[in-house]
Amino acid sequence: MKKANKISSDMLIAIYQNLLTARQSISNVIEKVHDSKLKKELQRQYDSYTPIKEQCEKYAQDYLVDIIDNSFFEKARMWMSVNMSILLDKSNRKIASICIIGNTMGLIDLICVMSDCSKGKQEFLHLANELKELEIVNTEALKPYLLKENNKPQKPAELKAQNSENQTKPKDKKQENNSSESNEDIDL
Repeated sequence: MKKANKISSDMLIAIYQNLLTARQSISNVIEKVHDSKLKKELQRQYDSYTPIKEQCEKYAQDYLVDIIDNSFFEKARMWMSVNMSILLDKSNRKIASICIIGNTMGLIDLICVMSDCSKGKQEFLHLANELKELEIVNTEALKPYLLKENNKPQKPAELKAQNSENQTKPKDKKQENNSSESNEDIDL
């Protein structure tokens, strides 16, 4: 084991904190998602950071770099930011927008770190580039959720179950007549 120089240490720490921030942000937002496809995509993105995180931890051990987690205050700030952003709008579009903004901020940070630390260890630069490419892939995967047809309001699972239960109950004659009369007036 050997000690990494300051530039390389700073780069590894920046990469590690970047991906921890991405994972924390996804954790904060995924619990608010009701759309199963979007939730699955966000889980895929969360999981995709794991190999890079593990590689960072291995390099930190090999090169005696003290990588640190984001502070409690940073985590609380992210949690508050996400919750305030989707307080009134939990649509796919809003959630995808928040995640795309986060990916873009991570991408900007990585490009700056790669530029500032271009003389750092090649394996760290390779890791930063791998994370940069992942941020781009994740952003592209979220873009379809910005489109109107993928932005239908989603109901929690229990409301969906309740609706399907109500649809299977037989209606009495009076309700049927009222609903068929009212349906005739609606232009779809």
